[in-house]
Amino acid sequence: MSIEWDGTGLPPVGCECEVWCEDHADYEWVRIKVFAEYKGMIIGIVNMPTQIIHDEINKYAAGYNRAEFRPIRTESERKRDAAVAALKQLKPQLVGELAGYLYDDIAAGKIPGIRLTDDAGS
Repeated sequence: MSIEWDGTGLPPVGCECEVWCEDHADYEWVRIKVFAEYKGMIIGIVNMPTQIIHDEINKYAAGYNRAEFRPIRTESERKRDAAVAALKQLKPQLVGELAGYLYDDIAAGKIPGIRLTDDAGS
C-alpha cells in the first residue's frame, strides 16, 4: 500500500508519485516508488515509458536530487494536460500557462457557445 502525499516537500519513503528531472528531459513525468531519501536525494523504482526501455526492462532504480515531484495525476488532470498540450501544439502562441487558463475558462463555462465533452472527434 502506497503512502499518501499531498505534494508538499519531498515525497516520503513508501510514496508512489510522479517525477520529472531536467537531467532526463528526453521523457515527461514518470511514476516513481520512493524507497529511500538521503540528504535531499530521492531514490526509487521508476516506471519508464516503453519508448525508452533500457536493456529490455522498464523499471530501474534512480536517484533524483534536481527533480520535481508531484502526486499521481487523476484522470481529469490527465485529460486537462492532454487538452492543454493539444492547444499549445495547435496554437504555439499559447505559451506558458495561457493554454491552461483558456482550458480552465472553457471548463468553467465562461466562454459562451463552447463546452467540453468526452466524445470529441466522433
